[in-house]
Amino acid sequence: MNRPEPATARRMEALAYLCAHLAELRSLLPDEDLSDRLQAAVRGGGQQIDDLLERIHAELQANGEPLGIWGSLPGAGTGRGLQPAGIGTQSALGPDEVVYLCPTGACSRYWWPRARATVPQCEIDRQSLRRDRL
Repeated sequence: MNRPEPATARRMEALAYLCAHLAELRSLLPDEDLSDRLQAAVRGGGQQIDDLLERIHAELQANGEPLGIWGSLPGAGTGRGLQPAGIGTQSALGPDEVVYLCPTGACSRYWWPRARATVPQCEIDRQSLRRDRL
């Protein structure tokens, strides 16, 4: 499996963060059009995704979320970023384990199934995460 370029990986992590938290972050984005434009850009593969992420980051910081997007990502050094729950560097998961992934492959979001838990939806394109196997 090829690793994405660093800028692409960073964009995917940012989109994963927004996908998982957009519902709660919307109140900090007074310009609703901004998140709508990001959703449209992601669905259409638009070139302005990076610019929109920067604008959303700035809006979040200006409206009460000091870490914004970039400070909430893994490796940001704050201890508060989006971290893979239940996964360490030595995973006990086998090759047939089920995982749910971004429905479009636009971001790096994933979710491990739990008993009686509903599969979450992508907050960007409103589709359920897609089932896959490791």
